[in-house]
Amino acid sequence: MALRTREFVSKLSRAGLSRLNFGIESGSNRILKKMRNMFTIEEAKEVLYRLYEHNVGFSVDIIVGFPGETLEDIEESRLFAEEMIALTDWVHINPCMVLDGSDLQRMPEKFDILTS
Repeated sequence: MALRTREFVSKLSRAGLSRLNFGIESGSNRILKKMRNMFTIEEAKEVLYRLYEHNVGFSVDIIVGFPGETLEDIEESRLFAEEMIALTDWVHINPCMVLDGSDLQRMPEKFDILTS
């Protein structure tokens, strides 16, 4: 993950990059794994703090209601969002939706989703 290096982020900043958007999707490593994301929340935080240090703005998207999500997972996402609000003014929280082509749409039985 190139954004994890201080040198790369510094180059982006010097080149004039002003803002990025990240679909982090959850503050829970358990849910990130279920979503098949290829990073941990700790790795995501490392990138976001690095961007903040170099004055590169960013926004974060979080999904709530992913199948199998527990109150503990939601609390982890809430705490993550709270931490990020100190670094950015854009934390978007969205309901989980079944989108065409997504794992939820292609394999609803894997997630105990009923279809009609």
